[in-house]
Amino acid sequence: MSTVFRQAAARWQKLQPRERRLALWCGIVVGVALLMSVDDWQRSELIRLNKALPAAETRLATMQKLADELSASAALQHRTPAPASIEQVAASVKANGLPLTLTATGTSQAVVQGSVDFDDWVNWLAGLAAQGWRVERAQVERGGAGGGGTPPGSVKVEASLGAAGT
Repeated sequence: MSTVFRQAAARWQKLQPRERRLALWCGIVVGVALLMSVDDWQRSELIRLNKALPAAETRLATMQKLADELSASAALQHRTPAPASIEQVAASVKANGLPLTLTATGTSQAVVQGSVDFDDWVNWLAGLAAQGWRVERAQVERGGAGGGGTPPGSVKVEASLGAAGT
């Protein structure tokens, strides 16, 4: 890089005084033009931003309002419902016609045992989850393949249920 400067300085020294003044004035004119174009660009951008800023602020306020509504909605959805009583769980077993035995082991815990169709079991558990219950432990064994009096797709289950949040 220093060789470039040395070459430029040597070339400058070779110029006549009149040519040096002319090059100096050309540099001044180009510099002033550059400064004026930067100033013009800055003013035009300022005008553009002043026009665009109110619309952007309005969009921001709308998005903030929607975000607050979404947060409130998500908070409502994540609130766990009060769990159904064990009596309601027992009524749910009877209403679905499931051959299960429900034994309460506490105010918010129960043990379920029996042989049932697997799809019916899973659907019943999904309904139970909506009522505020969860499976804490489950042992599921596949039943026979239709022989021995067991229908295909049936399973033998033993599961511990607990109310969510306990």
